[in-house]
Amino acid sequence: MSIIASFIIAFILVAIPLPSALGDISIPWVAVVLAYWCANSPEQMSVISAWLVGFVLDISMGAVLGQHALGFALVAYLILVYQHRFKFAPPVQQVLFITLVILLYRALVWQIYYSFGSVSYSTTYIWSAFFVPIVWVVISITFYNRFPKRSL
Repeated sequence: MSIIASFIIAFILVAIPLPSALGDISIPWVAVVLAYWCANSPEQMSVISAWLVGFVLDISMGAVLGQHALGFALVAYLILVYQHRFKFAPPVQQVLFITLVILLYRALVWQIYYSFGSVSYSTTYIWSAFFVPIVWVVISITFYNRFPKRSL
């Protein structure tokens, strides 16, 4: 239930418009929440569930159907493949890895938009992935305190 609630909150945060002073910057809340759950609860997240979350984001944003789904599947795959190394890496390396994965996701989505002739996103869309370290720390601290792991 906590995973679903966190995704609902992330979808709400994505839907809230940022001030016009920030321009085209958009914070990838859903992608970071997905990365968090893939890294910290891999038994409950999979590439298919990540694809479904991306599909819901495509529908809610009116985007090209499947672009966020493909990007989220890529994010989940990369994090799940390197999850064992990720767990034992220092926090700085974790943040760098998540930032690179989200940057790759943003570049892929931007390229899909560009390929279909949509000019709704500028390159600022890609560079806004550099807000991920701040968002990752906030989400990690919030989720760790709110949803502690239960031992079996």
